[in-house]
Amino acid sequence: MATLKQILDSVMGESGFLIPAAYANSQNPDDQQLVHLANAASDDIREAGLVGARRFASIALDGSGNYSLPADFHAYISDTAWVGSRKVDFPTAPQEWAFLNASGVGFYEHRVRILDALRMLGDVSGETLHFEYVSAYPWQNANAVAIENATSDSDVWLLDRRLLTAGIKWRWKKEKGVEDWKEDLQLFNRYVGQVRGRDGGSQAIQFGEQTFCATPPYTKIWID
Repeated sequence: MATLKQILDSVMGESGFLIPAAYANSQNPDDQQLVHLANAASDDIREAGLVGARRFASIALDGSGNYSLPADFHAYISDTAWVGSRKVDFPTAPQEWAFLNASGVGFYEHRVRILDALRMLGDVSGETLHFEYVSAYPWQNANAVAIENATSDSDVWLLDRRLLTAGIKWRWKKEKGVEDWKEDLQLFNRYVGQVRGRDGGSQAIQFGEQTFCATPPYTKIWID
């Protein structure tokens, strides 16, 4: 992890610009612009859904059908919602949701939509809804509190340092009219692909049925 200043120092040094003493509290408009560009790049990177931005939510159900989302909720991660051993239909299609609400039929499954809050059908008091989501807060301040946008040079970026550096760099060069900014954009996009490829880990792909090899001894050692 790196601070906002460390990342912006890298951007300036790599781009051939002088490195200022400060950014967020600087009176220089260029330094202030870099902070804004850092937050624009972090918003962009957040949409990649990287593992470091994922969080786990547990919501105690009370049967009200209306629940608050986590303060840092940005996006639901598909197929992660469960109540006990039962998978939750999340998000329920709008047409089906409207039908179920209009018909008033009994609910044998849990149905969920996000409509300014988390709305749920089939919820029962005493149960717990679990799901994963993408956090809207990729930064952390000096008090170790997660935040959405960097406002201080000491704020810490919680995701891949190089990815944010590359995301700011092409934006900065574009704003300053440096002709090779498109090459930096291409490098940024390529690095996004690399990070996504290694981010969540992977399993070996095996074609056909699995084979199991017998281990020694290969003959029976018991008496029939």
